[in-house]
Amino acid sequence: MSHYGVPFSKGPEVRLDPHPNACEISGVARIAGELNTNLAIDLFCGAGGLSLGLHLAGFNVILAADREAEAAETHRAHFPGASLCADLSDAKTLEGICNALEGIDLALVAGGPPCQPYSQAAFSKVRHLERFHGRQDDDRRSLWTSFVQVVRRTMPRAVLVENVPDMAFGRDGVVLRSLVSDLEALGYNVHTRVLASDAYGVPQHRQRAFTVAFREPRFFEWPAVDTVNSRVLEDAIGDLPEVEGGDKLEKRAYSAEPTTLQKFYREFVPDEEADVIYDHYTRAVRADDLEAFKLMDSKTKYSDLPDHLKRYRDDIFEDKYKRLNLRELSRTITAHISQDGYWYIHPTQHRTLTVREAARIQTFPDHFRFCGYPRHAFKQIGEAVPPLLGKAVAESILQALNNEVIDRRPSSHETFATAVQWFGTTRADEMRMPWLASSTNWEKILGLLLFDRCGSTASTLYQSTIDRWSAPPGLLDDPDAAEYASTRFKFEAYDSLCSIAKALSQGAQITPELLQAAGVAPTTALRILAATGSGTRRPLNAALERLVRRFTGVTPSPEDGRGSAEMLFGRMVGIDEDGVAFCAMNEIAARYCCPVPKACHECPLNTMCAHRRVNGASRGEAPLELEIAGAAP
Repeated sequence: MSHYGVPFSKGPEVRLDPHPNACEISGVARIAGELNTNLAIDLFCGAGGLSLGLHLAGFNVILAADREAEAAETHRAHFPGASLCADLSDAKTLEGICNALEGIDLALVAGGPPCQPYSQAAFSKVRHLERFHGRQDDDRRSLWTSFVQVVRRTMPRAVLVENVPDMAFGRDGVVLRSLVSDLEALGYNVHTRVLASDAYGVPQHRQRAFTVAFREPRFFEWPAVDTVNSRVLEDAIGDLPEVEGGDKLEKRAYSAEPTTLQKFYREFVPDEEADVIYDHYTRAVRADDLEAFKLMDSKTKYSDLPDHLKRYRDDIFEDKYKRLNLRELSRTITAHISQDGYWYIHPTQHRTLTVREAARIQTFPDHFRFCGYPRHAFKQIGEAVPPLLGKAVAESILQALNNEVIDRRPSSHETFATAVQWFGTTRADEMRMPWLASSTNWEKILGLLLFDRCGSTASTLYQSTIDRWSAPPGLLDDPDAAEYASTRFKFEAYDSLCSIAKALSQGAQITPELLQAAGVAPTTALRILAATGSGTRRPLNAALERLVRRFTGVTPSPEDGRGSAEMLFGRMVGIDEDGVAFCAMNEIAARYCCPVPKACHECPLNTMCAHRRVNGASRGEAPLELEIAGAAP
């Protein structure tokens, strides 16, 4: 116990009765018949943050599943239908769920496969375990295929998948592209976007990637940003009473009249407990932590603390302790809060957040409680979809399902096939970037490294250089290579090219490590990896961003979250294992999608492009192939 510096205490254990209309899996058909409309299921449901958002929007969740027992128990306490503690990677479990749903007209299959394997932080940990301990990659990476299997068997009218943004555009961007491809193969029309929670009334920094798909092509609009109800931390927790760290009193009284958001939190509390707040307790505070907390404001870094108060390296854990600010958004509530609360020190009190404060920051109402001990509650809260964010997306889905307007958007297969076919039939001497059409990775690397930003002279310079250095040995054995390079290229790029040529001559593969060792700039390295099929990420330059914006008709804004444009581009190119679609899109962007487009009618993507559809209609042109009568532009 001396290791922790405070007496060990688990805290109160919460156990809740099941919802009055909860049932086993055998009773799902009966519940579906009773609820009848807007039926939904929630896979990988956790405690029910997304389920609550669906319910608030007007859906009826009749089945949910999660492998964590406490989370499933929490869900069972708050929702009708079957809340299963089940492993969705198990074939028998999936078969049982699909059999129970047979014959039920589902409006929506929703869910969020476990997100830890997709996050950048977890990626490094998994790689370490693989390299030094022989552990294989986390099997939760493939759980989205279980989700698709349920969709395939039930064929709901709509699908909703939620996950961390890294699933969409980081190292795991290929996962999103695979998910989209699988849904399109089933005939679904798919939409993808990264949304920032605070744009929808959630008082924290939190971005989530959403995939929405419709069995019939419906006109769908992502929820509009809520510019009226912008909230900060004080809006979430300002009416809660003061608490001493370690005080595990189960019930307390509110300390102030509620503001707008606080009225929402209290709305569903039973009348007989209208003045009672549950779960407003937190961990005890060590003496040295208490001293540290008293020295901190919201701008204090862990590295700023006196050395005698530091138990961790301050060069690695610069933000190990973080005091929140009442006038700002909270930092993201994550599952790590179940292990310690140092990222979440109360703005004015010298303790970490309580269970109820964390739940409110995630926009769980006060009647919503969590089964298990406090560590279980914190974990459930940190892993949840903020209910108000889920509600905003669910309302847009329901509106689309009730809208008779049909709007068919091009699939990733269509854009991929069209771009690749055009690219394969275009002569290299007509291209702005002929190196992208090369059959050898060496020529692609040479072009991307030396000529990617040379403008109109790039093609001529590339051809003369590739004639001279057609393969790595040609460069390494050229006695006049340095002199030739000095008059044409930046010398650091030439040095990098020589380093790569030497490695390739020795049989090396193109990897991030090789390019980094050669001194290649990170942005150029990403483009080389994408064009040669050596990396899963599909990075954007300015021209590609213009192409994405015009083609999709979407202008990603800060409210949409980081990576939205890159995610939309990945959605366009689909499964692109060898990088050919990436190369084709670069050439299309360079040739046709200039700042002031003048040849849209020649672009191979023009019949699919939202920009051409809108601008062509304004010029009186005939409707394009994918514009269906009655569809919104």
